[in-house]
Amino acid sequence: MTHSLMLAAALMALAASAARGAPDAAPDRTAAPTIDADGRVSTPGADGETVEHEAGAFVRWGAPRESRGRWVAELADGSRVVLYPAWTRRASVSIDAERVSLRGESLLPIEAPRSALRRLLIKAADDTLLLDACTERGTPSADLLWTAAGDRLEGRLAGVQERVVKFEAAGQPVELPLAEIAALRLAGADREHDTARLAIGLADGSLLLAAEAVLDASGLRAKLAGGLEAASDNPESVVFVQTLAGGFRYLSDARPVDYVQTPYSTIKWPFAVDRSLTGGPLWVDGQRRTKGIACHSASRIIYKLEPNDRRFRSEAALEDDAGPGGSVIFRVLAIRDGKFEPLFASETVRTGDPPIAIDVDVSGAQGIALVADYADYGDQSDHAAWIDARLEEGEPQSR
Repeated sequence: MTHSLMLAAALMALAASAARGAPDAAPDRTAAPTIDADGRVSTPGADGETVEHEAGAFVRWGAPRESRGRWVAELADGSRVVLYPAWTRRASVSIDAERVSLRGESLLPIEAPRSALRRLLIKAADDTLLLDACTERGTPSADLLWTAAGDRLEGRLAGVQERVVKFEAAGQPVELPLAEIAALRLAGADREHDTARLAIGLADGSLLLAAEAVLDASGLRAKLAGGLEAASDNPESVVFVQTLAGGFRYLSDARPVDYVQTPYSTIKWPFAVDRSLTGGPLWVDGQRRTKGIACHSASRIIYKLEPNDRRFRSEAALEDDAGPGGSVIFRVLAIRDGKFEPLFASETVRTGDPPIAIDVDVSGAQGIALVADYADYGDQSDHAAWIDARLEEGEPQSR
């Protein structure tokens, strides 16, 4: 399909459907950010000075860590709590009929209703293939257990105590060492993101989705999106902070009006949001990214704009796992009065190149098109990423 036909199709799809501040991507590890009770974030600057950001005007500081070799408790609101590693022999998790107790290195102990726990990842926490095998769409009506050997049990989790899992399947009790479990999925617990305003990453790999948070010299105190309280008495354990809701909105949280991917040969790729094209975490320029859109060349994604959308801002690069030979030209186009208006076109961006910054005015436009185009070698290894792609808001304008 030619570019003119792609753009014409996008216009038809759009008709049918009738952030201030750059990210602080290189944190000063000699100091931690602060968050006050009104949501204002202050970050350490490169020159030792403190940079204050107004509430809703801050994007990102630092980068989340991986939780290599650790067990992970995934909460119903999407937060991930990294537990004590198995070799410490500490009691890191206990579950009974009503309550869950979680313990790890960066956070103070969390006591919660059982309904607050969505999944417990043991062997599957570090194994992408095993994690995929332990992932099912929808909300199960019964508890699920996967063993490291590949067995799947459906029934009721009676409890987890002293590193032993007690499970009932087909009316029969089963006891297994926790270390032999790939994952547990509890019935009825599902994700809730609506109230999350901040993502906060800790040194052990924990990632909290917080509705409210205060971070100061005494430590971190957060109310999570699901209503739980989480705290740390070490402020320097915080290595990452990102705004999830403020004076802008992320396109990875929006539904596109249209998406077209034209393969160079025969393989067609869907786009991915907040993860890599291959399904794992999104890594760009040596850092894990929590917000972004991944797509394969040649692709074009169309989003409808609102009257108060003023600017589009993003970073653009190739994913770290793209492999040698990847090359893309990034383009941004506005849709105004039924016509496409070029706003931005990059030079060729290749595997290993640092992200480029994009900042364009979209005032008065009805839509925006993000295009990842072929460059050097057709679509070879062209895993393109739009990092923190977002629309900054202002006063509504008539169109």
